[in-house]
Amino acid sequence: MLINKIALIAPNRDFALQASDLFNEWGEKIHVAVASGEDVIAIAQQLSERGIDALICYAAFAETIKTTVNIPTVCLCPDIFDILQSLQNITVWLAKTGRLADAVLGLTGEAIHGDIAAVADILGCKTKILSGSRETAPAEVTAVVIATARIADNREVEPEYTAAGIPCFSVTIGHETVSKSVRQAQELLRAGHVDRVRLEQFKAIMEFTGEGIVAVDSQRQIVYLNHTAEKLLKKSKDQMVGCLAVTVFPDINLDDTLRYGQTRTVSLTDGGEQGFTCRIVPMLISGQAVGAVITIVEVSLLKERDKAGKALVESGYTANYTFDDYITVNAFMQEMLEAAKSYACVDSTILIHGDTGTGKEIIAQSIHNYSQRSRSPFVAVNCAALPESLLESELFGYECGAFTGARKNGKKGLFEQADKGTIFLDEIGEISPGTQSRLLRVLQQREIMRIGGDRVIAVDVSIIAATHRDLTELMEKGLFRRDLYHRLNILQLRLLPLADRPEDIPLLSHSISKKYAAKLLKQPLHFNAGAMGVLTRYPWPGNVRELEGVIERLMILKKDAVVTAEDVKKVLDRSCDCRGNGVRVVPQGTLAEIEHAVIMQVLKETGSHEQTAKILGISTTTIWRKLRSFQNEIIDFKMQ
Repeated sequence: MLINKIALIAPNRDFALQASDLFNEWGEKIHVAVASGEDVIAIAQQLSERGIDALICYAAFAETIKTTVNIPTVCLCPDIFDILQSLQNITVWLAKTGRLADAVLGLTGEAIHGDIAAVADILGCKTKILSGSRETAPAEVTAVVIATARIADNREVEPEYTAAGIPCFSVTIGHETVSKSVRQAQELLRAGHVDRVRLEQFKAIMEFTGEGIVAVDSQRQIVYLNHTAEKLLKKSKDQMVGCLAVTVFPDINLDDTLRYGQTRTVSLTDGGEQGFTCRIVPMLISGQAVGAVITIVEVSLLKERDKAGKALVESGYTANYTFDDYITVNAFMQEMLEAAKSYACVDSTILIHGDTGTGKEIIAQSIHNYSQRSRSPFVAVNCAALPESLLESELFGYECGAFTGARKNGKKGLFEQADKGTIFLDEIGEISPGTQSRLLRVLQQREIMRIGGDRVIAVDVSIIAATHRDLTELMEKGLFRRDLYHRLNILQLRLLPLADRPEDIPLLSHSISKKYAAKLLKQPLHFNAGAMGVLTRYPWPGNVRELEGVIERLMILKKDAVVTAEDVKKVLDRSCDCRGNGVRVVPQGTLAEIEHAVIMQVLKETGSHEQTAKILGISTTTIWRKLRSFQNEIIDFKMQ
């Protein structure tokens, strides 16, 4: 098996040696093979068997290889720059020798293509394709241009030789052209690697799903089935792949799916008491069915799922939000959402930082629904809402007689109720040191012990915690265990307050307006420019939750759907210092610091130095000068 994944098929030994020298010089590990026209297919097949994933081959071999060997192939021939450089040299020589007027260039060679004639025409030369040898060129040909199987930069001005009185010039494959072909082959390798990874991911998903999956092509032949399908149908892949689907599923008619793209559900039996439900889904490309996928589920398993689903809904431990419900166009927040999706694929503990009202629970529910635990419970508990004694019994449960007022049969804790699912511990920074110690054991061992109990209970849960407090500051004060923090903070997400992402306010406002319009049976609100200006400049200490409250008040109070700046200011929280069309808090500090803070605050609001200058009544030059001056003062202070 070759280590090299790229190979070059050269037309002769000299070509192979020239290429090898270049590859060694560039540090490229590329296998080089020599082939003639007769054995090129055999050599390409040998390279494929030895593990080559991409080929670079001389132009004369390209079509043969592409039609007979299933390997991504790059064609190597003189490119447009090689041709241009060579033809420019030829025209210079013809002009110098007085032969340029009415010159006709005879074109020949294995790698001749239309680009040579096109470039010659641009340079003012007529061309003629020569079918015979260059020695038998017709009399009207002034010079012969030969595409030569050689690697060399086209710098020669003089003809290589003269045949029957006609000068002959070569167009060779330049070094940069060879380098470009290597880069193209590497791109093919990378693309092929991505495709292989996706294929393996697809196979892994198909193999580990609980359903049997059978893929059928447009000719109704079985092309793939997973291990679950083998078990349910009691036949191996070798017995089924390549067979017509009707031999395995005699009671399934694929016509409606393959001809009309319809999805169907069919009930089957295996000849005994066991029953199956089969769902037939078309595989569509550009609206045309190119095959079908048959999913097979045992009826008994469907009944169990329905029963579990009903029990989950009745318990109330469900997650309703997905990532589509978190509205943001902020670049940082979009990166956060992508990270959250990656985190959902593993069971490591996640800690979400964010101010109150930034949507921490929406993210937690979205992670749960994106994960493999989505069909299991999502249990949320607000640690700040319960006193310490009650919080412990709620989290870990208790045995019969554990304390006065305990239930006769004891009670499962939230960790037990979240088994196989996710538990969301909101406001984790509020729990007491005693509860922190018990929680640490759950994180380390995934085991709990009920209050008053004497046995350890294993729990299979994914844990997501959230806080609006600075846990590092709490650790410094001795209010939060350092070991618990590091157990919680394996994966971290940070949500920005609404004031730091004003670009989201228009989208959020319209979305919230639509939600309350449907609830209150009214028209959605339309915010004019002035109203939106007030909303985007307001600091939103209560974040999205406060924005929802403001829009709900507007929806109730407004008689019409158009919202103005005055309408918004009437319903905003009056505890904030409202001024003009927006809200601005006066900073504290020295005069220079206040001046700098005000400029930065208005810059943040407007996003424009020109707008900031207009609002503050100063020039843009003054803004630049003051910001630079303040920065220099900071640097000088640090140096001192």
